[in-house]
Amino acid sequence: MSLPLEIQIPLAAALAVFLLVLAAESLHQRRCQSVARLAVGPSGQPRRWVRFVPIVRASALSAMAWAATTLFYGSGGVFKTDENSEDRRENRRHVAFVADLSPSMLLKDAGPKGDVTRNKRAFEVVDGILQRMDGDVVYSVIGFYTDALVVVLDATDTELVRNVFDGLPLWYVMKPGKTDLGTGIRQTLEHLRDYPENSTTVFLLTDGDTEELGVVPKLPDSVRDVYILGVGDPHQGMFIDGHMSRQDAALLNTLAGRLKGKYIDVNEKHLTTLSLGTLARGTGAAKTTYGLIDIAVFVFAAGAIVLVLIPVALEYFGSDWKTVRVNRPPATRGVVS
Repeated sequence: MSLPLEIQIPLAAALAVFLLVLAAESLHQRRCQSVARLAVGPSGQPRRWVRFVPIVRASALSAMAWAATTLFYGSGGVFKTDENSEDRRENRRHVAFVADLSPSMLLKDAGPKGDVTRNKRAFEVVDGILQRMDGDVVYSVIGFYTDALVVVLDATDTELVRNVFDGLPLWYVMKPGKTDLGTGIRQTLEHLRDYPENSTTVFLLTDGDTEELGVVPKLPDSVRDVYILGVGDPHQGMFIDGHMSRQDAALLNTLAGRLKGKYIDVNEKHLTTLSLGTLARGTGAAKTTYGLIDIAVFVFAAGAIVLVLIPVALEYFGSDWKTVRVNRPPATRGVVS
């Protein structure tokens, strides 16, 4: 089974940097041979440990490349989780996905190249989010079109979430009409009122093609963060049902403001791991957990420290030759005026 893209890219970056630095070190070493006596003294040979400097420097830089790329694409997995079961409704880490399942989501203008449907892009974004979650999260999914329905309730199986976004034709059980995003919002907030305080993160995926939002109620105490994730081309629309449909960035940005959340255009780029915060780092587990993000920060700092110390070590411990400044008398001393 192939590794996830979030793992492949950091490893490829680390390998590329390692090989490139080794090549540069080899070239630098050959050029230094002509001035070896000037650099390390009459013997022309540094101390034995210096021969390992190229490997150490290449390793440190490749580790930093891995860490930096992991922080960008990081999967945020954890190594330990609390296996003690508890009432799912009382879980302090709950994620509610709100899925726009209207016919406009079938239009093909999404993705980096604009060649996939909007619902396909929503699935890719949700799949990317789920890959960076640990096992201590409870999921719900609310789908909306002309009405809103709770499709997944307090589940721990991420495949149930993926199934909703992977082309589930929910609109067949609703009456035809205009997309009602406002109803989806109101039903979602009403559903979340019974959850523990400050326990729920809401991800709303939509193109913003909707009728008037209407009244947006106050967020319940259970909601901690709200992310409005826009899919579809925000610049050029496509014709459907007598109107031009496109990602309505202005409406989604306004909605994010009313919900005290954040609007993010995920049509071309995925939601970053850092945006997931504690959801990706596993802080909901009873024991202390360490995810890829924590490891990447440590590795980056360690690599930087090694790179800083290498020149200092070479200066003071790289050779047996120690230069001494000779105090010469002034040129005018002993000259008779």
